[in-house]
Amino acid sequence: MYFYLFGALGYFSHSSITALLDLNGGDVRSDQAHSRHKNLSTLIRYDDGRQQLQGKAAKTLADAISDRNVD
Repeated sequence: MYFYLFGALGYFSHSSITALLDLNGGDVRSDQAHSRHKNLSTLIRYDDGRQQLQGKAAKTLADAISDRNVD
């Protein structure tokens, strides 16, 4: 029961941080105060995941490579 509860709390914590990032336009400093994360890079990862930056960057590269191979 403890592990289930701990996992659920972690999920809700992550969800509230992500929701706040949506509401405040990605203000990670404000979220840091809300979440009490000591390490700002944790919140930056949440924000990157929220915006799907890694996927967008990969798509941009893939599009550029496929455009070069068409010629």
